[in-house]
Amino acid sequence: MNIAEIERASRCSWPALEEQELPIGILRYAAGVSRRSNSMTPRLDCRLCAAELIDTTESFFSKRRLPSTVRILDGVIKESQHVRLLDDQLAASDYRLEAPTSVMTLPLSEIAPRQLTTSRRGLQEQNLQNWLGSWLSVKQQQAELLPIHQAMLAKISDPSCYLVHESTHGSPLATGMGVYANGGLGIFGIATHQLARRRGLGADLLADLLHWGRTQGARYAYLQVESDNHAAVSLYRKHGFTEHYSYWYRVKH
Repeated sequence: MNIAEIERASRCSWPALEEQELPIGILRYAAGVSRRSNSMTPRLDCRLCAAELIDTTESFFSKRRLPSTVRILDGVIKESQHVRLLDDQLAASDYRLEAPTSVMTLPLSEIAPRQLTTSRRGLQEQNLQNWLGSWLSVKQQQAELLPIHQAMLAKISDPSCYLVHESTHGSPLATGMGVYANGGLGIFGIATHQLARRRGLGADLLADLLHWGRTQGARYAYLQVESDNHAAVSLYRKHGFTEHYSYWYRVKH
C-alpha cells in the first residue's frame, strides 16, 4: 500500500458532494460538513506554484461561501522539502494550521482470524440512514446535518458495513462503519457516547469491522485520527495500527 492508493480508497469511501480533479490537486466540497470533504489536496507528484494553488482554492471556496482550506499531506521523504515550502508559503498567506491528523494502517494478512471477531452482543448492523441518525446522536451533533451526510455517503458504490452498539433499551452507545474499496478497508465514524466510554465498545466495533473487511478480501485497513485524540490513537495502536503518513489543514483566516 502507498499514500496514493490509500488516498484513492479514502475518496471513494467518504465521498464529497462535488469533486474537481485538477493538475495541481483535488478540490472537494460538501456544504462545509467534514474538513476532508471541503478542502484542496495538492498533488504530491508535481511541483506546485503556491500562488496558483492559493488563487484556485480561494476562488473555489469563496463561490461556495466557505473558508479556503488546503490539506497538506506529509509522508514521502523525497517530497518533504517541497511540502514544507508550500506549508511555509501558506502560513505566510495567513493560512492557520488546524487538525493535525495521523493516517494509520494495519496489514490484515498478519492478523489471525480469531483476533478479528467479537461476541456481537449489542452490536447491530443498520442501513445507512438509521446508522447516520445513531452516529449523530452518539456524537451529539445536530440532526439537521443528516441530509448532507446522507447525500454524501449515498454516493458510496463499494461494499459497506454500518454497525451500532446499542443499549438494552435500544439506545445507540457507539458507532462505526467500514468501506471496502481498492483492496483497502476504510474505517470511519468510530464514536462512543460520552456516558458509555471505557467499556470496550469501540474495541468491539473495531474488531468486528476488521473481521468484516477481511471477509470482503481487504489486504489492509486504514483510518484517520486527529493526533491529539490520544484515547483513539491508543485504541488503534493496541489493535496493531501504525502511522503510515500524516496530514494537516491550512485554513485561511
